[in-house]
Amino acid sequence: MGWMIFSGIRSRLVALVLVAGIPVAIIAGANAWQKYEYSLATIAERAAVIGEADAVRHALALNDLENLVRGLARFQNFGSLSIGDCARILGRMRGMFDGRYTDLWFLDPDGRLLCNSHGTQGSEAVNTNFLRRVQQERGYVLGKFERGPVSGRVVLPAAAPLLEGDSLIAVAGASIRADWFTAESGEEAARHHTWLLDSAYNSYPPQNEGQGGRLPEASLMTALGDAPGRLTRVGMSTAGDAFAYSISPPDRGMRVLVAVPATEAQREARNQLFTRLTELTFFLLTCLFIVLAGTELSCARPLRRLAHAVRAWRPETAFAPPTTAWDPAEVSDVGSALASASRAIARREADLRKALSQRDRLLSEIHHRVKNNLQIVASLLNMQCDRIGEPALRGEFETARDRVQALATLHRHLDTEGAGTVVLVAPLLRELANQLVAGAETVVDAETVILPAEQATSLALLVTEALLNVARHAFAEGETGHVDITLRRKDGLAVLEVRDDGRGLPKTQEEGMGLSLIRGFAAHLGGTSQLKQCNGTVLRVEFPLPDLAPGEAT
Repeated sequence: MGWMIFSGIRSRLVALVLVAGIPVAIIAGANAWQKYEYSLATIAERAAVIGEADAVRHALALNDLENLVRGLARFQNFGSLSIGDCARILGRMRGMFDGRYTDLWFLDPDGRLLCNSHGTQGSEAVNTNFLRRVQQERGYVLGKFERGPVSGRVVLPAAAPLLEGDSLIAVAGASIRADWFTAESGEEAARHHTWLLDSAYNSYPPQNEGQGGRLPEASLMTALGDAPGRLTRVGMSTAGDAFAYSISPPDRGMRVLVAVPATEAQREARNQLFTRLTELTFFLLTCLFIVLAGTELSCARPLRRLAHAVRAWRPETAFAPPTTAWDPAEVSDVGSALASASRAIARREADLRKALSQRDRLLSEIHHRVKNNLQIVASLLNMQCDRIGEPALRGEFETARDRVQALATLHRHLDTEGAGTVVLVAPLLRELANQLVAGAETVVDAETVILPAEQATSLALLVTEALLNVARHAFAEGETGHVDITLRRKDGLAVLEVRDDGRGLPKTQEEGMGLSLIRGFAAHLGGTSQLKQCNGTVLRVEFPLPDLAPGEAT
């Protein structure tokens, strides 16, 4: 008896130590992790700040380049200058910018050099595609990095057209040194690296020169290049070193990429995290070691036996808890409660299986009979159609027959799928298309969508009306065409499109019963419908997808 009392006290002592240690572990661990993340975030923030500053500097340079080129394009007296005077004026202008620009030039509309700031026959603007953009867009165009034939440097050209009315009379341009953008000096230049990316993500300095080994690895470079705005990431370079990378938002198709070394910061952060985690682990192990033996005997072992018995238990058998005289009362109570619950679960499962089996049989029989009755009605309507000579009245009977046949098709799918409660939509759409559109090539492209019976009924009738409209209005008698039916999932919605390449609905035709039914069925689905003419007729319906129970969804 005394041993049992001691065992109970020891179990409570173990629980008390664990409960007291958990908050300490959580607080200490969270503090260590926060300091680790703060150390890494500091490097990322520094890269972002440097990137913003460099982006502003590059934006100013690009803005100056644009203003210069646009100013040259507004030079009204260009045509009255001789080649020598033009070269001298451009040379003086280039000299005003302290070596920033390698060349200023004027070209004729076909891209031939008229004059440049060097007074030579060569020009930095030699890219045919670049000049073609100016000729086509008739506006300011910023090119891509290329090596200028005059200066031998990597340059970034820009150009703008000289227009007289709507006529292109010349092209003015300038080439700025690529290294002007990445020029840094002092201690800060040694602590970070800068690249300029053009619209094709070509980098300057290039991959194979200078700082190329510090560029991010391929996957990270793709993520940075595809970012719509500023993005800062810590990752590995192509040389295997850690850097904090920050890329600026696109500006005139150009982006600034900055890299700040992060290897040392990561190492220091990891060392601090490891030290704190080591201290925390030693403290917790010391506390747990004192009560480990008692916990094992009085709590852990009985619970493991009970857990093993629970895992081995199957609902079809009775649960027998493995209790002993040394087990705590709480464990014995749990075992007894599980045994009682297992017996109640077994009885309840038997009742549910029986009820579910009866429900499935009833639903299957109901859908089977409804399908047969609807097929009989459709056959009767078809027979009546054969006896009607008036085309308009005959068409109404055929429409009613097709609607009834569509409902019969739906109930046939309910009879075979989901125990009569849900419908897989793709096979239903294919069968409706085959039976309603006979004079056209029909393609059904549907993703896996499962709908409950009520929504499936509205969808089947909506598609029936849409296909009936195609059969009546899209193609003339004897004419063939194409009908595409697509069903896609998009952000929790189902998007249905019925598209044909026929002649479309007459513009003067008022909305008939078919279109009214389509709008009504779309509203019953909880969605909207849209009908438009685009090389035929396109019906687009969007409605929310239902939340199905796990058993129904599969």
